[in-house]
Amino acid sequence: MRILMTTSWFPSRKHGTLGNFIQRHIEAIALGHEVVVLASFRDAEANGITIEKTVESGVTIYRVYAAYAKWNIWKAKAAFDAGVEAIQRDDARTFDVVHHHVIFPKGAWAAQLAQQWNVPLVVTEHWTIYNTAVRRDQPWGLKWVSKRTTKSAARICPVSHDLANTMQAYGLAGEYTVVPNVVDTGLFKIGQPAPGFHFLHISSLEDRHKNISGMLRAWSKVYEKIPGAVLHIGGDGPYRQWQQTAADMGIPATSIAFFGECSPAEVATRMAEAHCLVMFSRFENLPVVIVEAMASGLPVISSRVGGIAEHLERERGMLVQSENEEELQAAFVAMHRLWGDYHRFDIRRYAEAQFSRAAVAAQYDAVYAALGGA
Repeated sequence: MRILMTTSWFPSRKHGTLGNFIQRHIEAIALGHEVVVLASFRDAEANGITIEKTVESGVTIYRVYAAYAKWNIWKAKAAFDAGVEAIQRDDARTFDVVHHHVIFPKGAWAAQLAQQWNVPLVVTEHWTIYNTAVRRDQPWGLKWVSKRTTKSAARICPVSHDLANTMQAYGLAGEYTVVPNVVDTGLFKIGQPAPGFHFLHISSLEDRHKNISGMLRAWSKVYEKIPGAVLHIGGDGPYRQWQQTAADMGIPATSIAFFGECSPAEVATRMAEAHCLVMFSRFENLPVVIVEAMASGLPVISSRVGGIAEHLERERGMLVQSENEEELQAAFVAMHRLWGDYHRFDIRRYAEAQFSRAAVAAQYDAVYAALGGA
């Protein structure tokens, strides 16, 4: 099948990691299909509308950059349309499916395109935004765009059952098939942990979401009980700010370390050297970093939010209640004591069966086949 992938999030020259998990999904699908990606971006430095065409991991990608005010949906749509025109100019063959990733804000445009071409629309969703209990920052137009998009979709593919339930409770009816996030099991492998005991956290480091402050408070109360243990915290966020916060809490540099944005290969290396991944988020769906940790054979400590509990069974780690710092303290200590009881190759085998490129590609193949495609 020839599939046009449109997306609201995607790595760009403005933000190299935003939507990188979507790019991995698309690369998995491209194992069995001809895929073209259209991603448009607001860029204040763009001169008019500029289009960059690349081929990455065998996938043809059109990135469209345009300068416009955030609220100017007409110019945003013009940039999207310019990308469609460029794709058709280069190759006039028709597409069999339009597949859109992250409904808001561009899903309605993908729906319009699928309707215009008379082809099925498939939607993949990752965002926690539909959980009104924890997300009160819902953007204007979310409900209209989401209902317009899902009403047109032949299949809706959230990355977790929890997200599917949340979307339906929000009023988004449709045919749902859960397809999880994907991991490159050739890159993320079991390694030899570094000396001592390394807890690892990688994220955007946004406190409202990832609760870094709560994690640091918990660590400040238990690090002395775990000799030789170090908590490594990093990602594409304000890690120096958190480094100062840790120092202000009195956590010695011998018990905590910080780092900045990492390439996928660097993340894989850090996981190969770690003993355990730690997440203490206030809300999530199925974070890619947990999937990567499992592929690396790491047990995981995580808050029980979103779809994480669907995969984090006792043999693969420990769940704590969100915001419960006492439970996280206990989990730090227990993980250090019980780490040798985890079967790392069993954790990896689970990741290979559920999240590998081949496994996720097969699930999307089944989705497309059900729509009448080959």
